[in-house]
Amino acid sequence: MPAWLLAVGVSYLAYERERDAVVSATVQTARSMTQGVERELATSIAVLQALGTSSRIDDNDLRRFQERAVQTLRFSGGDNILLVDTELRVLVSAITPFGEPLPPLRHDRFPQVMATGQPAVSDFFVGQVSKRGQVAVAVPVMRGGKAVGRLEMLFSPSRFAQILERQGLPEGWTAAVIDHQGVIVARNRNAEQFVGKPTAGMVLDQLRQRAEGSFQGRTQDGIDVMGCFSRSGTYGWAVVIGVPETSSTASCGAR
Repeated sequence: MPAWLLAVGVSYLAYERERDAVVSATVQTARSMTQGVERELATSIAVLQALGTSSRIDDNDLRRFQERAVQTLRFSGGDNILLVDTELRVLVSAITPFGEPLPPLRHDRFPQVMATGQPAVSDFFVGQVSKRGQVAVAVPVMRGGKAVGRLEMLFSPSRFAQILERQGLPEGWTAAVIDHQGVIVARNRNAEQFVGKPTAGMVLDQLRQRAEGSFQGRTQDGIDVMGCFSRSGTYGWAVVIGVPETSSTASCGAR
């Protein structure tokens, strides 16, 4: 074998090893960020479950219950907490002065909560009152083994954007949190343009096929990338990281 051909082969193998290392590390980063998303959702659910045991609900002392909800909201980092009855009437809103009329929910985001008695996580939606993008978690208020209402906590997508920012990804890398339906909940670049919109079809196909992996594609703002992702087995949400192909190890095809 000619020496030059051997040198090319050695260089290519070294390149492949380096690229595989980048893929592995980036998938691991996506996994870590997905775990951060899971913690945020699980913590919010646990907070609501604790609030749902309040005796103020049993006593129908909604004024005192609202005071407790306001206190809970302050340390939880949410945007609002709602107490909703079985007919979708909002009994308490933590951000509305007690006694002011509260419009009923026009759309039931969580029909399964009352039916199953289990907590649930919404996908991205536009708030009925705020008219802004939001995400919510809900838990049933259980009494005697029966759901008599539910609690919801609403929060802004910025809560998940903070998870992306804390990771400190290299300049030019793109990261996004994708909900169960494939809608972008948070994005570290051009968020105002893409949050609330469906992710690319190719990305959604990857997320539906497997829990983790990598692929070659293009971001919605036209950047060719090696994409690495990790999807939550609990909530169905995912984090996708796009490494620009201009990076020296991002252009040899998915593994």
